[in-house]
Amino acid sequence: MRLSEFIEQAGLTDAVFGEQCGLSQSQVSRLRNGKSKPSFEAIEAVRGASGGKVSPNDWFAEAAE
Repeated sequence: MRLSEFIEQAGLTDAVFGEQCGLSQSQVSRLRNGKSKPSFEAIEAVRGASGGKVSPNDWFAEAAE
C-alpha cells in the first residue's frame, strides 16, 4: 500500500502520522508526494507506524512505476 493511500484511509494528517512514526510533517509530505526517497530508517518507521500496511516492498514498487 502506498503511504498516501494509508494516510488517507486512516484519516490522518501528515503531521499526526509524522508524530506516530518519529518524522516531521514535512518529511512525511515529501515522502507521500514522491519528492524525496526514504532512508532505511524512515522505511522502517513508516512500516511500524502503519502496522505493516506500508511495507518496504511498497517503496520499491513505486520506483518501478
